[in-house]
Amino acid sequence: MAGESRPPQTRVLAGLVLFGVVAVILGVTQLRTAINRAVADVPTTPSATAADDEETARRTALAAADTDGDGLADLDELERTITSPYLADSDSDGRTDKEEIDAGENPNCPIGKTCVAPLNDTAAPLVAEEVAPPAPVGDATPADAFDLRRAMDQLPRDPASIRQTFREAGIPAAQLEQLTDTQILELWERAMETIEQQ
Repeated sequence: MAGESRPPQTRVLAGLVLFGVVAVILGVTQLRTAINRAVADVPTTPSATAADDEETARRTALAAADTDGDGLADLDELERTITSPYLADSDSDGRTDKEEIDAGENPNCPIGKTCVAPLNDTAAPLVAEEVAPPAPVGDATPADAFDLRRAMDQLPRDPASIRQTFREAGIPAAQLEQLTDTQILELWERAMETIEQQ
């Protein structure tokens, strides 16, 4: 009797082993499918080349645009003259920014006012130019003479202080009051980036 009961047990055991192998194979297949789906759903980040292309396209559009119609490209107003690309007369003195630049005047300083020099030399022609670093004095290097980073870190960071700094630089209070705090902070950041790039 012992011999007759063994074959059914062996068959059951073989069936269970076969079932286990099939279950493992199906489980691995299902896991592989789930992983492939998850990997396919991960959004890809744009490449640096795509970001560079977008920035180039943005700058090209700004170089071609003259939103305020004053004769200066928006890119020049944002980066070179630091004037408003939305106001033909950034200092509200009755002369367009281009007229003042052509006359060698500061388009950010109203006629009759004494203003601090602009962030960029607006009297210079609107062309790219190479600027030689200052010559060292004795054993000192330009970095020893003036640490721009340290000076910039001490500049104001709140909208009220920035507005005051802009007023002291000759920008009309009425024009500053038209800007939101967010716009003031963005303008300040662009000015700081321009200074860092020089």
